[in-house]
Amino acid sequence: MKPIDLLILAGSLAAGAVLAFLLGGGMKSQAALALAACGGGALAGARIRNRKDSAKSSGTHQERSRFRYIETASPRDMEAFIAELAPELLSMGATVFIDLYIDEPIDSERTKTSLAAMKEIVTHESLPNTRWKFFRGDPFMGIVVDLRHKNQVTHFSRLAHQVINAEAWCHHRQVFGTVESPVKVWVDMPVEVTERIIASASAAGAIMTAASGIS
Repeated sequence: MKPIDLLILAGSLAAGAVLAFLLGGGMKSQAALALAACGGGALAGARIRNRKDSAKSSGTHQERSRFRYIETASPRDMEAFIAELAPELLSMGATVFIDLYIDEPIDSERTKTSLAAMKEIVTHESLPNTRWKFFRGDPFMGIVVDLRHKNQVTHFSRLAHQVINAEAWCHHRQVFGTVESPVKVWVDMPVEVTERIIASASAAGAIMTAASGIS
């Protein structure tokens, strides 16, 4: 029991004692004192249970979630991994952002096509962008990718590891990010989810070279 819980209990007892005094003794006074004691004890007990439940939930999350770097043999293999990642992000309710700029020269026609397609979507379909204020109104920075649309999933899987930045957030926690490498990204997800994505990508033909991280 924390000091605040003791204070709550003591305050309830004190209030009960004052009420008992005002009632002038007798059965009513005893009832008031007992009621105050029960109420204070119940409130303190509820606070303790809530803390225990919260700690248990937090501990479970920390135990099951793991930060990991994912590396593949080639950018095309990473494309396969991200294609399998996208449905998991959608099911988690994650918000996915991408910056539509590439620093290095583009050799892949697939990448060029998807980059042009996403810019076309931004220009003509009013794709939501909640980060313009951070990028001085640049329409191609901080673009929200709608993973409900198959074409945007395809473009995201081709572009995420090639552009200057892509990331995914669940509420206030980032669960996916890129590291300016076409063959390396990171995830911070439950272990079983990451393993499922890796297995699906491998089954699709992706060559996974590393999946390391810390708990």
